[in-house]
Amino acid sequence: MAKKKIAKTDEQKEKVFTKQLEKTCAISEEENQEFCQETERMVENELRRNTNELTTEWTINLQNIRNIRNNALPFNNLDIVNSIRSLKNRAPGASGIRKPYFSNLPPNIISNICHLFNCCYAVGIYPKHFKTAEIIMIPKSSTPTSNPEKYRPISLLNFMGKVFAKLINNKLIKHFENNNTMRDTQHGFRKKRGTTSLLANLYERVAREKGTDRRTLITMVTRDVQKAFDKVWHKSIIFKLIQAGVDKKLTRILSNFLHSRRAYVRVNKHKGETFTMTAGVPQGDVLSPTLFLIVGNDYPEPTKNNHQKNFAMQYADDFTQIIISKFNTTITQACRDQHKTNVEEEIMKQNDFERRWKIKTNVNKFTIINIGFYIAPTIVINNTPIPYVTHTKLLGLHLTRNNFYVKQIQQNTIRARAELKKSYSASEH
Repeated sequence: MAKKKIAKTDEQKEKVFTKQLEKTCAISEEENQEFCQETERMVENELRRNTNELTTEWTINLQNIRNIRNNALPFNNLDIVNSIRSLKNRAPGASGIRKPYFSNLPPNIISNICHLFNCCYAVGIYPKHFKTAEIIMIPKSSTPTSNPEKYRPISLLNFMGKVFAKLINNKLIKHFENNNTMRDTQHGFRKKRGTTSLLANLYERVAREKGTDRRTLITMVTRDVQKAFDKVWHKSIIFKLIQAGVDKKLTRILSNFLHSRRAYVRVNKHKGETFTMTAGVPQGDVLSPTLFLIVGNDYPEPTKNNHQKNFAMQYADDFTQIIISKFNTTITQACRDQHKTNVEEEIMKQNDFERRWKIKTNVNKFTIINIGFYIAPTIVINNTPIPYVTHTKLLGLHLTRNNFYVKQIQQNTIRARAELKKSYSASEH
């Protein structure tokens, strides 16, 4: 067996990370064979039909982007100022220019930036300097590891590009809110929503359906998208923006935002060669979460009828399915078999959706758990039996098949006692 080489210097580490990211931020031909070719052809045909609308212009005509009602341009000086204020003072990209420099700009410079952004919007160009990311690799665990796959790529971007991305993102969110097209089941990256709202909603609905009714069977399926932000299929985003009726000029600049994105890895002071990202959205850009949500927004509707009350909940790349089967008699083996079929059908529906849109579930984070104590037939997907688990973890919270949150409460109690013991020992000294 060949001995593995160890990357010791910053340059050696950078080359390892760059090689990994070049593979990660692309969908290879081998990977593409796992996905639906028919959907790919459909998307390609739709984008070809919209080629003219997606092609950038070379003549700036601001009149074409003025609001019909009030003759206003897409962005004004106040929009620029508010966008700057809303962004955090984080590490800058290659330009090295931080937020404080922009926070104190005089009005005439703000006006010039505003004019530049309106011109970019008019022709559908997202400047290439804004699309080049400096990537630093952050260990996923608390301690560094020798495995390069255990690092998360964080994109450091041009601050002025972040300001522009924030303005575009505001327009995109406004479209989905005004048209009520973002599903209520999505709790990630949305105002007044989060992990707490999802977990509370999930518990309430399960408790309401289960109650004391012994004629109800409930199964929860948790799944997590593998390499979620890094593997997003660019063309699927543009296709779904078109299908959602997003303004053509907004769709065009978002298409340009995704086109020819480049990045390089920095390890301490060493910077690597730039490479092209043909898939994925940059982790660290304000637009990325919204674009990611769009891809999974049209998941298949869970079955709902007199005998099934299924529903799904989303938090960014976490997708949870709740399959609820109701029966008119006490639970028999036939009822359990029917519930098993219901669970398998719901899983296969979501699997098919993911196959069509080049999404891949992380098999290590795929779990099936029955709510309540009963012997259930084994779930079989594509001739592969999938064992049940007695407890699982959802958004950092431990759940058990009975007494939903009891394991989390127990763990919190153990941690609290340990901290109390430390405090007591410290007080004695």
